[in-house]
Amino acid sequence: MILTQHFRERWVERVGTRPPTQAELARMILESVLVQPAMELYKRRQRKYIRHSVLAAYWHTGREIILKIDEGGAEAVAVTVLSSANARAKIGGGVSAQTYPKLAERLNLER
Repeated sequence: MILTQHFRERWVERVGTRPPTQAELARMILESVLVQPAMELYKRRQRKYIRHSVLAAYWHTGREIILKIDEGGAEAVAVTVLSSANARAKIGGGVSAQTYPKLAERLNLER
C-alpha cells in the first residue's frame, strides 16, 4: 500500500490526526464497507476507446471517513480521504452552503 502525499495532507486536514501507517490503513480497509469497487471504464471516441479508471471507495463507519484507493496497479495506492469536514464545507460538486442555504439547513450543515 502506497500513501500519496495528497492522501497524507488531506488526512491531517480532514481527519485531524497524524496519517495512518501502511499497516493501520490496510487494517482500516479490512474493517470498512466497500461502497464502490475499482473499475476500468471505456468511452468510445470516434473509432478509439479511451480508458478511465474509477477509484475504489471504502467507508469506515467507526471513523466516519471514506477512503479512495487506486487498485489498478501492481500495488494499491491511497489517493484521498473524505470526512464530514468535506460535507460541512461543500454541498455536492463544490457548491457552497452559502449558495444554497435552504439545502444546507435541510442537511444540517453549518454555513
